[in-house]
Amino acid sequence: MAARLATAMLVFLVGLCLAGEASAESWKRCQQMSRQIEHFYGVVKTAEERENPFWESSTRSHIAHLEKRRLKQCPRFMVRQEQIAAQVQHEKNVQTMKKLMKVAAEAAMKYYTGGLY
Repeated sequence: MAARLATAMLVFLVGLCLAGEASAESWKRCQQMSRQIEHFYGVVKTAEERENPFWESSTRSHIAHLEKRRLKQCPRFMVRQEQIAAQVQHEKNVQTMKKLMKVAAEAAMKYYTGGLY
């Protein structure tokens, strides 16, 4: 009985290890797809510069295909990208608030010092 339990635990632990490797591999694949999408956005710009509408439209359709595939295969990756985008937006908001506070402080200094500052 104890041997069966030990064997079952061993199989379970090996399965967990393999699942961790699979998720790491999946994460790498998601990053690779993102790099491909970034590359093809550059190709679209090149097609626009060269005024080649057929090249541009086919590249845009390929980007759409890659984005659909990434969305299907990498839902966690997309959630992480949204979190990163939210963090970047938050940092922009903080910088804007700092600028606003600086302007407000300068205006208050001028008001309270009678324009001497």
